[in-house]
Amino acid sequence: MNLVLKTSSLSALLLVAAAFTMPSGSVAAKDIVLGASVQLTGPVANTGRYYRDAYQLAIDTINAAGGVKVGNKSHKLALKLYDNQSDVNLSVRQYTQLVSQDKVGFLLGPFASNFALADSAVSEKYKIPMVQGGGASDQIFSRKFKYIFGTLAPASNYFGSTVEMLKGLDPAPKSVALLYADDAFDVSVAEGTRPKLKQAGLTLAMDERCGAGRRPRDRDPEFRATGEEPGGRAEDVFLHGGCSQRGFPQGAGQGRRLRFRHDGLAAFGRPEGPLVWRCRAVRCRLQGEVWL
Repeated sequence: MNLVLKTSSLSALLLVAAAFTMPSGSVAAKDIVLGASVQLTGPVANTGRYYRDAYQLAIDTINAAGGVKVGNKSHKLALKLYDNQSDVNLSVRQYTQLVSQDKVGFLLGPFASNFALADSAVSEKYKIPMVQGGGASDQIFSRKFKYIFGTLAPASNYFGSTVEMLKGLDPAPKSVALLYADDAFDVSVAEGTRPKLKQAGLTLAMDERCGAGRRPRDRDPEFRATGEEPGGRAEDVFLHGGCSQRGFPQGAGQGRRLRFRHDGLAAFGRPEGPLVWRCRAVRCRLQGEVWL
């Protein structure tokens, strides 16, 4: 296959799939239609819209450079996209519609592991390749499906480099607090992090799941981590594995602040809302949004 444009890994995977599934002796060059269901409205729409914009940008860029070549024919890419309203059940129905009624040739994945986990069953059933960069849960690939392709590192290794860094600190931390959300992605993160902490000789002093209506250890809505009370203890390092307010309690009212006392903090995703990360050591004081 001759690619007119060198693209991102996501686009490259799509084009490789096209080369192996489109007939090379086609008489007329037809558009290659890609189908997707993403979160344009609902609780995770802020991130879902990024996926829509990225898909459209990639397609527009490839088409502007002449499209893709399959055999001796150039093809343009087209996008058929639905809003799943941040509802995983609706997302499954929309992917089913894309392949059974809209007859798209390939699928682009949604945002979030719980969506990719459910939606990939559709691609497997209908034998339509799905390339997704929104789900990293190990559960997505543990089923040995043949038609799901991912572009992210597995969630179980998300804190791998962080643990390696902690081992090299002087003085070395001794205890760790792990808080994660009640979904497929964050559970995979926690399951992969626990053995890494044990191998590094770190004590897991706090290991709690939150979300889905549950608060860590039934603390008050503002949620204060262990050691916040005067005279109490605090873990040396706080690992937060949630991607949004689903996994990070925000408090009973708008504008409430969360305060923690730890020597180090690591988080990924985007904890939303006004945050203050307060640590015992001057070397660790962050305020605002945290991206790692």
